[in-house]
Amino acid sequence: MSRMQRTKGAAWERDVVRRMNEPGLELEAQRNLSQARDGGHDIDSIAGLGECKARAAIADYLVPREGIRWVAFKADRREPLLILRLDDGLQLLAREAAALRAAPDLETNAIRTTIRITKPRPGSALTEG
Repeated sequence: MSRMQRTKGAAWERDVVRRMNEPGLELEAQRNLSQARDGGHDIDSIAGLGECKARAAIADYLVPREGIRWVAFKADRREPLLILRLDDGLQLLAREAAALRAAPDLETNAIRTTIRITKPRPGSALTEG
């Protein structure tokens, strides 16, 4: 991975963490700074572990059209994914975090999920990546 790619990825991670910690969301997010050495996830938060992916383009069919809130996607022999607009996804994570805070004993029993957050470019071309 080139230095430019690492810089682009780190900037996107910082932006996602900033958004996750905005007033009203307060997801207690922070970057996992040991990921380059140890591997693993990009972001730790009360809502679980997260991965951030910044791409020049993603397939248009993965981007929810105007008026569409989410896209369910499944590749052959792979786990299905639900793709949301970032703001909608963060609102859902904030509600989950609020429920965990309200009932702290649930936190130890909560199912932790790994989220993948992708920043699409408007009008992106059909590409894999």
